[in-house]
Amino acid sequence: MKSQRHSHAFSLIEVMIVLAILGLLASIAVPKYQAYLDKGKYKTSQLNLQKIAEAFELYHSEKGKYPSFNSWQELSAANSPLNEYMNEVPKTDKWDRPYEVKSSEQDYRLGGKAIPRTKLAGAYPDYVFLPGPVMRTGTTTTSNTEPKE
Repeated sequence: MKSQRHSHAFSLIEVMIVLAILGLLASIAVPKYQAYLDKGKYKTSQLNLQKIAEAFELYHSEKGKYPSFNSWQELSAANSPLNEYMNEVPKTDKWDRPYEVKSSEQDYRLGGKAIPRTKLAGAYPDYVFLPGPVMRTGTTTTSNTEPKE
């Protein structure tokens, strides 16, 4: 009499096939997810800089001049005159890189960097805010205020 043996376990081949499929899915999903996160960080960094440009404009409307800064560290310091117009001035962008600032009583230029990943950097370039506030990215210019009639 022969006894039949029923196996309820997976074979090594079946496990390897499942792992290969999971690896393939991960190799597609992880870069897409990273790109999604980078786009969010870029937009948040841009919005943070826009709020700072708006604080510059508020300062100018009240005092008749822009605040002068020589470095981002000076702009984001605890005694910065912009603290009057903002809850908190960010010290860096979302990749922990400092923003750029060049300001005098007549003018300012606030700058942020492109996404650090090479595939997305072309679609999400460096950007600057100028008085107005006007934002420039790459070769485009966008006004962030309503047109005056």
